Amino acid sequence: MKILTFFILLSTTAIAHADTSTTNVITILNNIASNVVVPITHITIYFSYIAGMWFIFKALTMLKKFTMQTSMTQHAEYKGPLIYLMVGACLLSLNVTLPVVLNTIFGYSDTFAALGTTLNYGSLGTGAQLFGYNVNGSLSAQWTTFTNSLILLIQFIGFLSFVRGWFLIAKTAEGQSQQASVGKGMTHIIGGVIAINFVNVVNIFKLTAGITV
Repeated sequence: MKILTFFILLSTTAIAHADTSTTNVITILNNIASNVVVPITHITIYFSYIAGMWFIFKALTMLKKFTMQTSMTQHAEYKGPLIYLMVGACLLSLNVTLPVVLNTIFGYSDTFAALGTTLNYGSLGTGAQLFGYNVNGSLSAQWTTFTNSLILLIQFIGFLSFVRGWFLIAKTAEGQSQQASVGKGMTHIIGGVIAINFVNVVNIFKLTAGITV
């Protein structure tokens, strides 16, 4: 929320003062969106794949240990490896998991680019589509740049939240219900999906409220 407030203040400055310093602010914001979001998205996806494999390996190791002491094993002890298997599978197939969740909630799933190595944020809408309005001259380009960058950052934060939600759920496999519960994990996952699909969510609210502008 503090990050979004900061960028909103930047936009106010940009629209109010169309000079060289404003251009620099817009350029900086655009560079952050293009030079930070994409690389970190790549890193997050690859890290998710590695973490998914680790969780699956850990689950299989725990199951093997349980089979060696069947007489002493309680049914509740299988909860841990099953959670690890589920989370591991979701993280290992992130390019399938996220589209499935998006398709389930919003009926739209075209989010990953070819090979599933990056998230196609633009396919879910841009700031220009959501906040576009008629302004003259250079202000139009500046406003478009800012709004696109702002929505991209919201979508990016949503993606990080979505991934973090699975890690929070994984922590419950070790019985860490105090630090991270399934409820917290699901909140991050659902909130992340809403942020990723922010443009369409806002449009849904606008249609529900009868707003046509």
